[in-house]
Amino acid sequence: MSSKYTDDVSLASQQKLVSELDELLSLAESLQEKVDVWNRRIFQSTAMLSVFFTMGGIFISWLMIEQSQFVSQQNMKVAVMILGVLVIFCVLLFMVSIQLSLSRRQRDERALEEVVSLLREIEYAYGKEGKWSTIDRAKFRIRLSRFTVGRRWGLFGVLQHEVASEKA
Repeated sequence: MSSKYTDDVSLASQQKLVSELDELLSLAESLQEKVDVWNRRIFQSTAMLSVFFTMGGIFISWLMIEQSQFVSQQNMKVAVMILGVLVIFCVLLFMVSIQLSLSRRQRDERALEEVVSLLREIEYAYGKEGKWSTIDRAKFRIRLSRFTVGRRWGLFGVLQHEVASEKA
């Protein structure tokens, strides 16, 4: 009878652990989604900054070249200065937005790194005891492998650590 009781307790604790691991994996997946959202916002802000800066430069150049014959030299200088200040203001605004997004992304990445590290430790300890079936452990590892912890994306979506390892 006591053997059945210990088996029931062991099964209950195993089910609780699996449930808690699933909650931690869900939390990590939620954090990963937030990091992905911040990455998209940073990319979009950078693209908008580049487009706005380029369009402002093209417009100022056009104004100076094409409209110089119709507008006095003094008015042209004032118009170019006003447009230049507006472009600089918008560039600074986008840069602040990008910096805020970067700091928020880093915060979520740190939390994600902690959760994934904890999950890896638990997976190692629990797997060492041999209480997981091969399929359950494989499912867990597959879900765990989806996280971008420790990976830094460079220009054009290339992993920086891959580029660095190719150079070495």
